[in-house]
Amino acid sequence: MNRERLIQLLSLTVTVVCLAGAVLLMPTINSQRRDLQLSFDIEVGDRVDARYAVTAAALGSFRGLAVDILWYRAEQLKNEGKFWEAATLAEWITTLQPRFPQVWSFHAWNMAYNISVQTHTPEERWNWVNKGIRLLREEGIPNNPTAIRLYRELGWIFFHKMGQYADDMHWYYKLKLAEEWQEVLGTPTQGADGEQAARNFAPVAYSADRYFQLDRPSLAMREQLRALAEQFPSYADELRDFTRRGLVRFSERAPSLAETMRSNGDRRAAEQLEALVETAGRRMQRATRDPLNLLYDDVPSTRPVVEQLRAIGMDADERTLRRVGRLEMYLMYVPAQTLMEHGGELLGLDEQELQLVGVLMNAEHREGVQALLAYLRARALVRHYHMDPVFMLQLMEDFGPIDWRHPASHGVYWSAMGVDRIRDVRDRSNIDMLNTNRQVIHGLQALMRTGRVSFDPLAGQVDIMPEPAFIPAYEQAMFDAEERSQELGLGSTGTIEHFEAGHENFLLTAIVYSYLYGEADQARYYYDRVRNLYGDNPHNVRSGRYQQTLDDLVVQMLSEDGGQLHQARQFVDSMIINGLTRGLAQGRMDVFNRFLTVARGGYDRYRAERTYANPNAPGPRMGMGLASTFRETFNNTYTNFMQSPRTSLIERSRIYMNTPTALQRETFPYFRNEVYQQAEQAGFDAERAFPPPPEVDDRQLRREREALPDTVERQ
Repeated sequence: MNRERLIQLLSLTVTVVCLAGAVLLMPTINSQRRDLQLSFDIEVGDRVDARYAVTAAALGSFRGLAVDILWYRAEQLKNEGKFWEAATLAEWITTLQPRFPQVWSFHAWNMAYNISVQTHTPEERWNWVNKGIRLLREEGIPNNPTAIRLYRELGWIFFHKMGQYADDMHWYYKLKLAEEWQEVLGTPTQGADGEQAARNFAPVAYSADRYFQLDRPSLAMREQLRALAEQFPSYADELRDFTRRGLVRFSERAPSLAETMRSNGDRRAAEQLEALVETAGRRMQRATRDPLNLLYDDVPSTRPVVEQLRAIGMDADERTLRRVGRLEMYLMYVPAQTLMEHGGELLGLDEQELQLVGVLMNAEHREGVQALLAYLRARALVRHYHMDPVFMLQLMEDFGPIDWRHPASHGVYWSAMGVDRIRDVRDRSNIDMLNTNRQVIHGLQALMRTGRVSFDPLAGQVDIMPEPAFIPAYEQAMFDAEERSQELGLGSTGTIEHFEAGHENFLLTAIVYSYLYGEADQARYYYDRVRNLYGDNPHNVRSGRYQQTLDDLVVQMLSEDGGQLHQARQFVDSMIINGLTRGLAQGRMDVFNRFLTVARGGYDRYRAERTYANPNAPGPRMGMGLASTFRETFNNTYTNFMQSPRTSLIERSRIYMNTPTALQRETFPYFRNEVYQQAEQAGFDAERAFPPPPEVDDRQLRREREALPDTVERQ
């Protein structure tokens, strides 16, 4: 064989091997192209905005080179502290290459963290933080639906920038977020448990499923597919996959699976699947119609409501929804008749809004109003916020009474959505799923510690306080994360000793929050658990920590957290004021009583320490600002609180109205003049907001005293 023929044979062999290797690599390459969103794929809902497509076509093959140069320059400008210039270049890059997750993340972070802190007013800061959020939520994630880092970045901005305390404008961010989401979703049910909160939100999720998310299987179809997967396990993977795919792909693939079922003798399964294909066809037909007309067909009473809105110059759109949301806020504090008669002078409502109150309060159209509001809320969530109301409902059912006015709620949503979306990604080797999942856990921890929102729109005040309803979800998430990290071969999140120490601290926190804000039974349940699990540990045996009563343990925990009891007045004052603002202000006498139990415990412990240190200490005054009796101490704190202009008159009025009459009678004369003067200067009806306590005879007063919390009445 001559040399030329040998070279030809070797070349042919190498070519065959290369072609075979290319064929073998194609599935991996296609998977990576899909995961990195380098190709069009209807399964992930890949849609490219026209401006991105036109720009990319204009530059042609030079686009990649332009992106590389701009990206290098943007990083350079950021390192030089030229954040505004970097933001401009980042915007150009996102237009040139919308499927470049790193630049979306860079651009959003730069606006929310770097540019925002260079501004000087709360409004400017909020504007830039909100721009970073909107960039990811409305453009970055829709263009990169399986880029988990974008979900993680968006969740982090909500959780850290807004929800935590590092930024000195964080309270303003919380206020603006609470205002925005109360307009969108209305007034939540305060104190609702997870089941109640989910039930209240369910009409919004069902409206989204029925009118705005018609490109995917309905909730009922997904339930039927899951049930079919359980009945016929051999087809479970394909059937469960259908629950996550669009209707187009379902309609393409389901008939062939039905034929397979028939050929395997599973006729009943095939018939059920074929029925679902017909349902999918009808659902796709609905997608061609105007959603509002679909609503009219389902709930005819919505039509006259929309007609009334149009008669006063409004329409069934998000602008109207937000105006309704603002009016619902005001209706919490002002009677509807007063709002219609004096809303202009009191709150600056325009004529349209005053007429809108009449539309909302029309009893004949109550069903139509509620159905229309659910429709408008679903429309806003899907089209404006790019959120999935059905997934939001699922989180509420799984975790607890999520209040969407809280930053951590959105942090949990976007982090959990990211974890959910990467099920569509076949190659997860380069995806930081663990950190994103940890953000869900951190978000649940934040909701446990601060998940109950108190928002006063008239005073422009927001407060956040613990929500014990998230305690079980947070604990379960801790255990799930530990188990998941082991399954993924990522190792434990810490040693057993560290995990147990963290779990013991969690249980102690759960006891305090449950005791103060939840149910006493839940606090006792967690106290029994921590005793059983960790009571025999040597340090707990030596200290006798779990040998004391539940009341004493809570007092000890709070006094350790808030400083030593030599700061007795500050501690007792703090607990009393918490009882007022987080108990009486919310109409929760049980919460009020628990805070006072802790305040009384701190008072008694301080008195015992003083007596032990100096048995001959004088009795009339105890020092450190504490009176000789707890009742007198309480009255002093209550009077000072009522006189303080730092708390809104509306909140003080709510507290006063919920205060037992006997306590009103003892304190009213001491704060009346100051509060009445403040009310008159603010244009309030002082006697209506703080009416004098009713005159009662001695027998009635005795009965009222007996009804007072024991912690206040004891001397």
